Amino acid sequence: MAKNRTTGFILPVWRLCNLLMSAFFALATYVQINDPDAGLWMVGYAIPAGLCFLITCQPQITETRPWRRIADLHVMMATGFGAMLGWTLYKEGVTHIFHQEEGREFCGLMLTVLWLLLCRHSGRGGVGVLRLCTAVGITVFPFVAWIYYYINKELRADWPTHCTTALSVGSKICKMAASIANLLKPWTPRLCAVRWSRYNPYYLEPETDKDVYKIPDTELSPEQKEEKELKTTRPIKAAATSITSSPFNDPVISKFINMMMQDGNKVLAREIMTQTLETIKRKQVEKYHRAPAAEKEAIECNPYTIFQQAIENCKPVIGLASIQKGGKNYQVPIPLKDSRRRFLAMKWMITECRENKHRRTHMYEKLSQELLSAFTNEGNVIKRKHDLHKMAEANRAYAHYRWW
Repeated sequence: MAKNRTTGFILPVWRLCNLLMSAFFALATYVQINDPDAGLWMVGYAIPAGLCFLITCQPQITETRPWRRIADLHVMMATGFGAMLGWTLYKEGVTHIFHQEEGREFCGLMLTVLWLLLCRHSGRGGVGVLRLCTAVGITVFPFVAWIYYYINKELRADWPTHCTTALSVGSKICKMAASIANLLKPWTPRLCAVRWSRYNPYYLEPETDKDVYKIPDTELSPEQKEEKELKTTRPIKAAATSITSSPFNDPVISKFINMMMQDGNKVLAREIMTQTLETIKRKQVEKYHRAPAAEKEAIECNPYTIFQQAIENCKPVIGLASIQKGGKNYQVPIPLKDSRRRFLAMKWMITECRENKHRRTHMYEKLSQELLSAFTNEGNVIKRKHDLHKMAEANRAYAHYRWW
């Protein structure tokens, strides 16, 4: 098992090393464009770049005859040129080879020879750990040397003209590409934080609150003014279908309508909810006109406020969960999340209106009665909540089973 893991790890790293060396040789080929002997040195670096790229695509290609013949011929020629440059450097007594153009060319040739010899027969019996460690060391060396060469100002001062010209042209091309990308940024799709999003970060979020647009410009803060100016020039995302700018929209009422809906008949459920709010409004207004002047201020006539407070009064604080322990089931008290509390309150309200309703009583009439009773902490739904709390209090001895 360990051997298979090692083998599976070696091959991807070997291919990555060849890919990096191919990129290095390709970059060295590009740098030699303006060299006096450009044809010779570009071919000398382009051949190993292509051979390394082939190994990246197919590691077993080193056992084919064309690859081996080209690699052997290139190793022979690079070794010959490298021996000539090495003898020249030795005769001149050069100690810091990176400070001389011939020294850098000698290092490039030796690096090419070492890498091609390392790749030879790598596809016959596997790469091996020793070959892989050597490959990683050789791969890291040229990039570290180039970084050191770039950081050292004294070495950069001795840079040949053809290298400086090539790299300056490359930097200009990169700057031009970056400017074009920034220009096309608002109109080109990009990766966003949201999966499958059709909008890039350049788009602004929509504002669905109508009251924001009614604020005078004199009362706006500098940030709000800047945001308002941006919305006149930059594109805005389309609002989601679940978002509305209606002042009558209430997410709690929408949730209640969805829970009350049966067989997908949402029109009927919405009509029942509308009639319920109308009935509550009518009863509260009648109560308001019959009440003395001193009690009128305490009467709530807004049906939305009554509905919200009624659902809030019906929410249980604690619930029961069945937990098996030692072949026996225990009702263990547990705290409830806000979503679960809201769900139980709405479920109890709807169940009470459906099951304990007289057959001649309409659904909206029974629902308005229960909501008004729950608004004053009365009714069967409130009694059911208290019963649940009493059961949880009676079973508090089993509360520690919650963590077992």
